[in-house]
Amino acid sequence: MEVKNKLVIEYIDRIRDEFLKRGHLISDDTYKKIVSKYINCNKSIEEIKKEIDILVSNKISSLIREQEQARLKKVKIEDYNNEELTLKSIDGNGYPHIISADIEVVNKVSDSHNAPVNVNFGYKNGFYKNSANTSSTTLDKLEYVICQIGKLFDVKMAETYKVYKDNSYLGIISENVCNDNETLYTYSQVTRFIDRNDPDIIALAQELERIGKTKHTVVAKSNENSYKIPVVRNEMDVQIVINSFLSALKSLKIPEDSARVIRQDYFNMIMLDYVTNNVDRNKNNYGVILSGYGDVSFAPLFDNSTIHIPSIPEGYQQINGYLIPKSNLLNCLFNHYYDDIKVFSQKCSNSEEEVISSVSNLCSHELDFSEQQWFMSKFVPNIKMVAEKEQSRQIADDQQQKVEEEPKLVKKKPTTDLNDAGKINLILMLISMSLILISITFIILFKIG
Repeated sequence: MEVKNKLVIEYIDRIRDEFLKRGHLISDDTYKKIVSKYINCNKSIEEIKKEIDILVSNKISSLIREQEQARLKKVKIEDYNNEELTLKSIDGNGYPHIISADIEVVNKVSDSHNAPVNVNFGYKNGFYKNSANTSSTTLDKLEYVICQIGKLFDVKMAETYKVYKDNSYLGIISENVCNDNETLYTYSQVTRFIDRNDPDIIALAQELERIGKTKHTVVAKSNENSYKIPVVRNEMDVQIVINSFLSALKSLKIPEDSARVIRQDYFNMIMLDYVTNNVDRNKNNYGVILSGYGDVSFAPLFDNSTIHIPSIPEGYQQINGYLIPKSNLLNCLFNHYYDDIKVFSQKCSNSEEEVISSVSNLCSHELDFSEQQWFMSKFVPNIKMVAEKEQSRQIADDQQQKVEEEPKLVKKKPTTDLNDAGKINLILMLISMSLILISITFIILFKIG
């Protein structure tokens, strides 16, 4: 029975993953109901698979009907070109920010799952995304949700707006991270400025090449393409991967103050990706902004919504083209970069319940129930892991401080100085001697007289 149960669960898990690859989420409740129905039952494996296949077939037929209805109803932002639409966001204090603006289509950016389109809205420029035109709106809605989570932690985020026409949801607009006279350089583009004759850069390139040759890789898929991502576990190698971006920045000759701010923004990104479970922070999904005046700053975060790629195992985070187990990453951050992450980690610890409550309320408004359950099942454990690590760090620091503050036991040197008790005894002795002398004097005078 145990072997049969294992085969049943593997079969159900495989079907669930296939649905997820196609952008359809099977909720935890539905999954548990199916598992409980067929675990420990008396039916054979073949009978169970047949029944499950019938359920799958019915579900697929239902989804096809829904997609066909959506296809008949689907619209493109071009259909509303130069019409006034409603855009909703949340300001830095958590209050609704609603504007009405005409949207002017500039050009189509790509044919990816959400077919981003470059648009002007009001006096701003951004990228309109609408996964509703494919199989799922989850990624769009998560982009909006994670933008708000970033604001909770004071992380620089590309402002994200939900777009409506007469209360009908049309998708999102992610605001352009660049203003006029500014240029975005992703990390992969920053490498153009690297001095390849610099001994430090040569050493870094050799180390990254060595790490890239690891036998541990994951084959990830993007649209029709597949590619290998090296897996990094060794703490020293994790540091090399993290430092690679910081080393590349040195080639830009950035002033010390600006470099310090960029470094902090970079680690804020890593921590936000950790708690929101982002697995797609590759070299093209973040970067720096160079102004026409030569100023360099870290770009507000964009493309934050990929918190699951079926081919990437759970419990990994992608940084700069490498996969790192989340537990290894957190250990490395606390051991070697604590000053860079402590503001973020202390908020996770000091405001844990408040943050979880705020995000739960946000998800309840922006996601359907199964999506909310799915996201919170990843977000909450990540927040708690950071909080526990921070609390352990604080306990260790407090103990160390007590040890340093304990007075050292040092033998006192002999001294002729009198303490308070000795001084009192001396005074009493002098008084006694004076009284004796006075008494003797009176006796002598009495006899003489």
